[in-house]
Amino acid sequence: MRLHITWLLSVGVFLLLATAAASTAEDAVPVRIAKTAADFHTTTLTEQSIERAKKDGLLTGVGEATYELSVPTTGWYALYVQATQWSTDLFLDGEFLLHTAFQSGVWEAGESGAHKTTNLYLPAGAHALTFSRPWHPGLPFMRRFYLQSAQSLADRVRLTPEKDYLIFRRGEAFAARLVAGRGAEAEAVVLRVSEAEGDNVVQELRHEIPAGGGNMEATLVFPTATEGTFDVEVLDTQGNHVDRTIQYCVVDTGKPSFPTTLKTELVEVVDATTRAPDYTRGETRVVNSPLGAYRESADLGREGGTSQAAWFAYTLNLPEEQADYLMRIEYPDDDQRQVAIVLVERDSHPMPAQGYSTGGVYPLAKEMQTQDFYFTARDRDPRIMFYNWNTGQRAALARITVYRITTGFPSLQYGPEGRMYGMYQEEPMRFLNNFGARMSTEDALSWVNFRQTAERVGQRLNYAGINLWFPTIAIYGNTLWPCKSIPGYQVGILPPGPATLKEPFKKDVMRLMLLVAEKYGLNFIGDLNPSNVLLDQRLKKEAGIEEEPELLPWVTVSGQGEKGARTPYRPYYTPLYPGVQAWTGEVFTELAERYSDYPAFKGVRIRLMLYWAFDGWQTFRSLDWGYEDYTVGLFARETGIEVPVAPDDPGRFRKRYEYLVRNHYEAWVSWRCQKIYDYHSRLAAILTAARPDLKLYLNPGSGTVQEWREAGIDPTLYAKNPAIVLTAARGYPDPGNRNPEQPLQSAANRDKHWDATPLQAVETPLGEGSVTGLELGTNMEGRYAAPEELGYELKTPQNTVVYPDATVNPAGLHYLQRFASAMADGNVTFMHDGSHGYVLGQPEYLRPFLAEYRALPVIGMRLLEDSDPVVLWHGRDATRRYFYLINRAWYPVEASVRFSRTPQVERLTT
Repeated sequence: MRLHITWLLSVGVFLLLATAAASTAEDAVPVRIAKTAADFHTTTLTEQSIERAKKDGLLTGVGEATYELSVPTTGWYALYVQATQWSTDLFLDGEFLLHTAFQSGVWEAGESGAHKTTNLYLPAGAHALTFSRPWHPGLPFMRRFYLQSAQSLADRVRLTPEKDYLIFRRGEAFAARLVAGRGAEAEAVVLRVSEAEGDNVVQELRHEIPAGGGNMEATLVFPTATEGTFDVEVLDTQGNHVDRTIQYCVVDTGKPSFPTTLKTELVEVVDATTRAPDYTRGETRVVNSPLGAYRESADLGREGGTSQAAWFAYTLNLPEEQADYLMRIEYPDDDQRQVAIVLVERDSHPMPAQGYSTGGVYPLAKEMQTQDFYFTARDRDPRIMFYNWNTGQRAALARITVYRITTGFPSLQYGPEGRMYGMYQEEPMRFLNNFGARMSTEDALSWVNFRQTAERVGQRLNYAGINLWFPTIAIYGNTLWPCKSIPGYQVGILPPGPATLKEPFKKDVMRLMLLVAEKYGLNFIGDLNPSNVLLDQRLKKEAGIEEEPELLPWVTVSGQGEKGARTPYRPYYTPLYPGVQAWTGEVFTELAERYSDYPAFKGVRIRLMLYWAFDGWQTFRSLDWGYEDYTVGLFARETGIEVPVAPDDPGRFRKRYEYLVRNHYEAWVSWRCQKIYDYHSRLAAILTAARPDLKLYLNPGSGTVQEWREAGIDPTLYAKNPAIVLTAARGYPDPGNRNPEQPLQSAANRDKHWDATPLQAVETPLGEGSVTGLELGTNMEGRYAAPEELGYELKTPQNTVVYPDATVNPAGLHYLQRFASAMADGNVTFMHDGSHGYVLGQPEYLRPFLAEYRALPVIGMRLLEDSDPVVLWHGRDATRRYFYLINRAWYPVEASVRFSRTPQVERLTT
């Protein structure tokens, strides 16, 4: 994509320059250059979108359209656009101009509601203006635009940042180029820097514009000495805006202060046994038991064949929005239950949600358990929903106690060092959903909102003991940085944002995350799963393809002859095609060059979610794919193994599959694995060339090692490369509890789930032992209810349903099962948890575990043989030997450790 910014940088801080002469007087009769939607000269739109532009006068659809302009006179022009207010890229003469939602927030609209978008200085002659949005939902229903010659100073000033980001470390220079057209009389421009959160003026600069022809140019440097968010207003001497306001953000990356304890004050108690739910689906009942009384839902569940699962909900009465709260939920551990607990707010999507799993494979405690839910309130009257997951079971609640947090969050262990435990989120911007960002207010897309929410992430991760922030930074067409190599847009909290009126390019959210991570002592890894909707056009041009063939050479084909397709259910590319790999290398190069100087940045992961939204550029989907002409031809040339199938045989793909799998299975699989490993090694080398400690992370999922190899991932190859980290995957709650109505299937899933082989297969040698890594996650998402069932309308356009994604945890101490099992099966030094939803787990149990886990140094360890159910791993660094014990049983076990000589044993934590 043509996203590069060029301009002449002035020398010195303030330098006056003369540019090409232009008229010094405003035109008595304005020059206007007008175009309607259908007046484009070239376009990449579909025939259907072209026809709509001609018939309905609306420029829409995924792609771009270029309009030719003939400018009669050199000078300044104001650009007005009549379009829907969503973000679009504008290019002038092939160079990036602006990422904008058209409306400025400072200028009045022009004719027919057209919004003044920017000021342009244009030499006389031919020019081209391109509107580009090559991703859903496409171009912004543009009806028309026009250029009008300057009528006052408000039409001949432009302030342009030198860099393509507006997030700065405290003390880092923020420079911008000011260009102002001279008029018949001397004038002045005032640049006012104010706090966006309080309107206090920080700095005011006045620049004189002498009378005459041409332009005045100056390079300005704005203050970054104080943390916060700031607006730069560009004004004339009467206070009228002569250019758009620019908002920038400053992060102080020094270590913040933390309170020593978490202090709270009581807000509300909801006794579910005496207070009937405010909203229900299905009847509820109060149960009197030896544990105490509690309320139950009806027994209809989501699993078991219904979208009308039983639930009940209460309205909370909170004193303040945007305050931090702790909700302590008491529930009975006396029966098998899987319950999602959802915080339903008017303008959150998806809603923060967690839950509990009792019984089944988890022995019942026969007592009340507590579940802690930390949240920042968007509403003073949110609903808290208890949703039954399995038919035949019932959601249960005894009491809700809500506390307001009055001190902030203490830090369990500050710093990125040691073993990593991370918060992973599968979708971009989920930190906004789960950490209380404003969603439907005017400032929702401001840096104020983004920075405050990122701060909450840093505070709460420190509280839990988490030292890795692991967000998705690119998926589908969405990126968290102003990306040159991925044509797409940032889907945020207001579709199709995030774009504000105060930014000339896409938000560099990743830079904000990196600086906040640095401030709070966190590591940062970005997850990649992007699509490139323009890659076909590029590859066709490179290959000299003018007419569409039956099958493009870079499109993968299955062994059944199924062509790759751009759907969530099929791969599209063959990962071995050189043009595909070249594009991926560009993405990695861009990230490495852009962020390698940020100490929190630790690398990039390629997502290998093989059966959902998997484009195929990453690796092969499975042994069923990869039978296209290019890949099989390359295999034959490199191995000397001929595939006796005619190259023009219509059934060649099935015949190739049958021949290779029956006759050359191991050679075929091994060759594919080697090619994919070589490809991934080149990507890892791009990272290490930028900074030697950066790494490429890969997780082939929860399948078997054989399934990994058939998809092109052979862990024995990756173990040799210190720049690549391969991890295994496990989920929770236990598969035995996910589908109790299918006991045989659940048992088989459970055996596969807890098999130690994948975790051991991704071990890498280190010292006298090995290390390994693990991804944990759960994903209980879906449509739970209609908003009117809970008594209100949801605010944001995507909130037509209550749609959470719950992280359902085992009850009480069983919460630790997944960690105990993993640490017993391998010396885990890298681990992360989460998916879409609430990812703090249960700090009551997580904090003590992470204190122990992170106290262990990152050293190779080996298993003491015949240690079960209590397992002992041991290893040494240059000076000391370390060991840890894990009880993998659900019951207490007394264990003793004998040494060959009297040791001096020191507990690493207290």
